[in-house]
Amino acid sequence: MELEKYKKLVKKAEDFKSTVTSDPYRLNYHLMPKTGVLGDPNGLCQVNGLYYVGYVHTPIKFVVDGRAACVWKQCTTKDFVHYKEHPIHIYPDSRYDRDGVYSGSMIYENGKFYTYYTGNVRHKGNHDYITSGREQNVVRVESEDGIHFDNKTLLMTNDDFPKHLTQHVRDPQLFKYDGSYYMVLGARTLDDEGCVIVYKTDDLKTFTDVHEITTEEKFGYMWECPDILELNGKMYLFTCPQGIAHEEYRYQNAHQCGAFLIDGDFRKDYKIRSFQQFDYGFDFYAARTMLDESGRIILFGWIGMPESTYGTGPTSKFGWDQCLSMPREISEKDNHIYQKPLRELKALRKSHKTYKDILSENSLSFEMNINLEKETDLSITLRKDCTLNYDASTKVLVLDMGTCGDGRTTRKMKLENLSNLTVFSDTSTLEVFVNDGYATMSTRIYDLNNRIEVKSNSISIEFYELDSFKFE
Repeated sequence: MELEKYKKLVKKAEDFKSTVTSDPYRLNYHLMPKTGVLGDPNGLCQVNGLYYVGYVHTPIKFVVDGRAACVWKQCTTKDFVHYKEHPIHIYPDSRYDRDGVYSGSMIYENGKFYTYYTGNVRHKGNHDYITSGREQNVVRVESEDGIHFDNKTLLMTNDDFPKHLTQHVRDPQLFKYDGSYYMVLGARTLDDEGCVIVYKTDDLKTFTDVHEITTEEKFGYMWECPDILELNGKMYLFTCPQGIAHEEYRYQNAHQCGAFLIDGDFRKDYKIRSFQQFDYGFDFYAARTMLDESGRIILFGWIGMPESTYGTGPTSKFGWDQCLSMPREISEKDNHIYQKPLRELKALRKSHKTYKDILSENSLSFEMNINLEKETDLSITLRKDCTLNYDASTKVLVLDMGTCGDGRTTRKMKLENLSNLTVFSDTSTLEVFVNDGYATMSTRIYDLNNRIEVKSNSISIEFYELDSFKFE
C-alpha cells in the first residue's frame, strides 16, 4: 500500500478514536494499541539497559473494509513499568510487503539493529493462498538507534525455500548459538505437515540451508512463530502448531502455543520430544522471547487467538482490540518450562491485605496470591459469574467464563495437585499462574462488576491493588 495512503487511514482511525467518549475496557498494565488490532510480539531485545518491545499492529483495522495490511510498532522501557511509545517504524510500503509486515525478530550486532520480518503479498485471482497466490518474503531493515529504520532489503522469496513447502513460510527468528547466527522459519509442507526450516548466516544477509526440523508423526499442518533457545542446558523449539486435534484437557484452542524438547543437536542429529502447551486459557499465542543483559529469558505472548470462534471483542466498537501478555520470566526444571511474572511488576503494587480461607473484595486491577496448606477444593468467583475452581477429588482445574467471556466458555486442565495460584486481573484480562508458573491460564474478560470471592479451607491469601503503566 502507498505510504501516504496508509498514513491517511491511520489518521482516520485516530480521529474516530478521539470521538469515543468512554472506553471502560482500556487496560492498566498491559501494552495495547491506541487504535486497530494488536498482534504478535516481535523484535524483543535489550541494548545498553533499554528493552525494545515490538509487535505487529493493524491500526486501520476498523476503518477499512475487508483485509487490512499490518505494520510494526514498538515501545521501549527500562523497568517494564515506565514506557515510551514510538511511531510506526515499518510500513507495508514496498513491492515485497504491500499486504502486511508480518512477524519476525530484531538483533543488535556491531553497533546496529537489524530487523527481519515476513513481507506478505496476496495476488488477486482464483487462488487457495496456500500453494498459489501468495508471497512470503524475508525482508530486512536496519537502524542505528532501534527506533528509525531504513534500507529495506529483500533477502529471500518463496523460490529460495525448499520445493516441498507451500507458500506458507514465515516468521523469521534470528538467534546466536555456538558463535554463529541462525534463522528459523515456520512452514507448511505440500503434505500439510508443520515444520521449521533452519538457516545459517555469517554476514546477517546471506543464508545457507541447514536442514528441516519436524516430528516423526504429523503434529499439525503449520508451525508459526518458531524460536530455538537453551534452557538449563537443554535446547527447546518454541512454536505455534496449527491443526492439532482438540482434547478434553488440552489443545482446546483454535491453535496451540508451546515448546518441543530437542534431544541432540538441532543442526544435524536430533529427535523431537513431547510438546508442552504453554497456556490453558482462551487467549495466548505467538510467544516470543529475549535474553536480557542479566541472563534472564523474558517471554511475551499475544493475548489474542487467531481464527477463534469468538473473534474480536467488545472493545472493537471503541476502535481497538487485543493486547500483549504480562512479561514473564521463563525457566526449566525436569524437562518442563515454567513462567513467572517479572519481578519488576511488583512495583505496580499499591496496597497489601492478607486473608485466611475466605476473601471478599472489590477490584478490577489486582494481584492475588493463594497458597494452599493442604490438598483441598478451591472456589474463586470474579466479576459477575466468571469462576475458577479446583476439585481435589477429580484433580481438575476449571476456568468457566460464565457470561463474561463474549463467546468464551470453559477451559480445564488436569492437575495432580494444587499448591498455589496467582491471579492477575486487569480491566479486561485475566492471567492465572498455577503452581509457581508450572502452567498458566490467560483470557480476555468483559464485565465491569468488580466482585472477588474466594472460598476454601486451609488457605492463605495475599491481595494487592495494582497501579497502571506510565507512558511518556
